[in-house]
Amino acid sequence: MRATSLGLAVALVTTGIAAQAIKYNPVNRNNTPYFQGGALHPVTGAREGYPQVNPDAFNSASTVATGVPAGTLSWRWIPSETNLRFEPRKVSGLQIGLRASYSTPSTSFPLAVYVPEIGIWVPKARAAGGYDPDLSQAPIFTLARSAASIQSFNSSYVTTRTLGTVVTVNQREMVLSARWEGGEHRDKPGTQGLIGTARDGVYVPYTVGFTDPANGSVIPNPSSDISVLWLFYTEDQATAAAKSDWGRRRNIAQPPYSGYSIGTAQSDLATSQGEFGYDVWGGTANAGAMALPLFNFGPVFTTGVPVLGLVLEVNVTDPLLGLFASAGYTLTLDQTGFAAGPMLSFPPTPSLLGQSLGMEFVLVQLGTATLVDSTQSVWFTVTR
Repeated sequence: MRATSLGLAVALVTTGIAAQAIKYNPVNRNNTPYFQGGALHPVTGAREGYPQVNPDAFNSASTVATGVPAGTLSWRWIPSETNLRFEPRKVSGLQIGLRASYSTPSTSFPLAVYVPEIGIWVPKARAAGGYDPDLSQAPIFTLARSAASIQSFNSSYVTTRTLGTVVTVNQREMVLSARWEGGEHRDKPGTQGLIGTARDGVYVPYTVGFTDPANGSVIPNPSSDISVLWLFYTEDQATAAAKSDWGRRRNIAQPPYSGYSIGTAQSDLATSQGEFGYDVWGGTANAGAMALPLFNFGPVFTTGVPVLGLVLEVNVTDPLLGLFASAGYTLTLDQTGFAAGPMLSFPPTPSLLGQSLGMEFVLVQLGTATLVDSTQSVWFTVTR
C-alpha cells in the first residue's frame, strides 16, 4: 500500500486507536431546519409547513375530521454514496423535527406533543431506483415514542434522542421512519406535524415517502426534493458532510442555509459555477485533533481498506488521494469536536459530467501521534 497523501502518511506512523466515550456525531443530510413553507392560516396567522414532508391526509381538506391514519409512517432514505461505510454503523442517537399544526392558536402554548416512535428499517430496492423501507420485515430497531412540549407559536421542536447503548446496523443504505399516532391534521388545532428543511437541492430518485397502514403500500412523494424530512441519526464514529451552494439551490438571499442537503450528492458543476466544502464532527473527546482529507476522483469506491484498526472507504492508491491535504485543506476540531471547512469555488467544467468526487477524513491527535477515528466517505456525482 502506497502512502500517497499527507493524511495517509501521518496515519501510518501513528501508535494506534485511542479508546473514547460514546460520541453523538450527526449524519446530517438536511439543510437548516425549516417549519414554514406554505399558506398563512386565516385565523392564527401562522404559516403552514412544507406540505410535502407530511402525508396527504395531514393536508387534504377532505380528511379534516379523521386526520392521518394511526400507524402511518413518514420515512426517508439516506443514499449510501453520500454516507458510505464498509463497516458496521454504530448508531448512537436519532433526531427529528416537529411543529404544531398551523391552526393552533397562540393561547395553546406551550403545547404538549409527542416525539414519534422512530424506526430503522431494512432497505428494499425500488424498481425505478432508490430504496424504501421493507415492510415485510420487522424494523432493525425502534425507539419508543416520548412526550415533548413546543413552547411558542413560531417555533419548531428539534430533538436528538441519545441511546444509552449503541445500536449496530450492518447496511449501507439507511432508511428511517417516524410513526404517526393518528388524527393529526393541519386544520385541527392542538395537533402536530413534521418539519423539513429549506431550499433542499434536487436529488433523483425521491428519498422521502409515506406508508398506508391499511394496505402496507409505500406512497412516494415525488416533490420531496423541495424539502426533505428532518429525520436523521448520530454515530459513535466521526462523521463528515459535504456542503454546497447547489445543495441549497444557490439561495444567495438567505446564506445561513447550510447546503448539507441530500441534493449536494448530485451536482450541476458541468454547466454551472458552484461552491462546495466539507464539515467534520469528531466528538468532544477528539477536540484539537486534525482532520486530514483523503480524496478520490473517479467511480465511487466499492470496498473497505483496513488501516490500523480503522476502515477507509476510499481508494488509497488513487494518485489524487493527497490533493486536498497538499493544498492545505486540513481541518482542526474545535473544543466541541467540530470543524467547518472552507468553501471552494469551481467554474463550469463540462468534462466533469458523469464523474464522482469522494472525500474521507482521518482524525489524528498530533500531540500523541495517535490515529483516533475516521469518517465515512462522502461522494457527489456531477449529473448535469
